[in-house]
Order: sequence, then structure tokens, then C-alpha cells
Amino acid sequence: MTHKSEASAKAGPDVQLGGERLDDTSPAQAPQRTRGYKDDYRPHRSTRELLDAVQEVLDEYREHWPLTVRQIFYRLVGAHGFDKSEKFYSKLCHHLAMARRARVIPFSAIRDDGVQTVHFEHYADADDFRARMREKAKSYRRNVMASQDLHIEIWCEAAGMILQLAKVAKLYSIPVYSSSGFDSVTAKYDLARRICSLGLPALILHLGDYDPSGESMFKVIEEDVGAFVEADRPWGRQNPASGPSISTGPRRWMSARRSCAICPPAKSGL
Repeated sequence: MTHKSEASAKAGPDVQLGGERLDDTSPAQAPQRTRGYKDDYRPHRSTRELLDAVQEVLDEYREHWPLTVRQIFYRLVGAHGFDKSEKFYSKLCHHLAMARRARVIPFSAIRDDGVQTVHFEHYADADDFRARMREKAKSYRRNVMASQDLHIEIWCEAAGMILQLAKVAKLYSIPVYSSSGFDSVTAKYDLARRICSLGLPALILHLGDYDPSGESMFKVIEEDVGAFVEADRPWGRQNPASGPSISTGPRRWMSARRSCAICPPAKSGL
């Protein structure tokens, strides 16, 4: 990478490293937390080498921006030989934050996980409401799954993958969910409720690590969600006095293959 001047680095969207002096601002050396932009950011040579590798990752996956720090971390470990440790991950988080504050890396290239927002749709007045509705009408898109006889969802183990998966899934009106390891009882219960309310066969595409842990995770979600569905579906509600009562249909989800599970269809008329 050619080290351009700081002004040149800020001018374009490409990741360029500014400055030549070697007075790095590392976590241990920083006297106080940085606020706002960091215009005097001058990384050490080793940090510049790290950011060179980061630039290669960002260039390689530019069409999938924004990437998460965790995604960049795994790519650096797998393709560039960096240490797979919490110490290196912590260091990477620090330097990527500083590089963005310095406008060396575009904010649009990286996003941080764990941020949740709640938006309320309010209007200045009736005219504002009508104007917003007209804008929404321009972006109308029909649910292409509405006329299908199958409900499909994508569930991924990594929350950081949702945006990338959604770019493809939205073309087919398929929702994408993540429970960050499927350890959320709420998420599994909500999935079961959706399946029961739709009255359609449900195909759940599970994207996770193909290893013993990932296999175990798939089995847990299949059994746990399946148990909720079996107890709550309209054609086999649980009777508190006598226990589960299933009149028709299979007693549990049938595993179609390792990456998905199918919920049996509801009775006709539901």
C-alpha cells in the first residue's frame, strides 16, 4: 500500500493510511479516551501492516460492506496468519476504531455489533403523514412468498451475517433471523408461534458451523422448537390434565437434511 498524505487519505473512499511518524496510540499508551475524530492518528509500522491486511479484506469483500469487526478478525486469522486470540481481537477492535475516527477507514466499511435501536414513526402533521404514505407507495414490493404453500425462514448462527444474507433473501421475501447461538428461549418460542399461526409447512434453513458444536446446536433448535409447535399447534393442543394430545400428523419435526427442518402442515381449513 502507498502511504499517502493524511489529506489524501481522507479525500477518497479507499482505505489509505496517513502519516509517517511512528508515535502509535495503542490501548496501553492512550492517556485518555479519544472523542470524535482523530486527525493526528499516526500508527506504528506494525499497526500499519495490520491495517494493510485489513484493507485487503475490505477490498476483497467490498460488495458486502459493512463488515463486522468479528468477520474481519476471522478473515485475518484464516487468510493472513494473525493470531486467533482474544488479545489480538481486542487489539484489532481498538485499531479499527481509531482508523475510523481518523477517517483512514470509511465508517461505511465496518459496523459494530450489539447496537439496538427502536424507532417510532411520528408525523409533524396530516400533510406530513400523506407525504410519507405517498413515498411508501412508491417502494411497494409484493411478498413473493404470499401465494406459496411453504413458509421459509433463514436462521444463522452469526448475527454479523444477517445483512449479507438479507441482500439475497429479500429477493424472495424470505426473512433472516439470528439468535447468536440459538440459546434464546424467546427466539425459539417466537419461531414456533409463527409456524403455528401460519398453518403451512415450514422450512427453516439453518446456517452454522459444520462441526460437533454446530451439529448439536441444530439438534437443540429442532427439538426445542418442535416441542413448542407440537404442544401449541391448533390440531394438537396440550391438555393440562392429560398432557400432550396429538391427533394427527407426525409427532415431531422430520429432519430433511442437516441444514433444515420441516414442520408438518396444518389440517385443511386452517
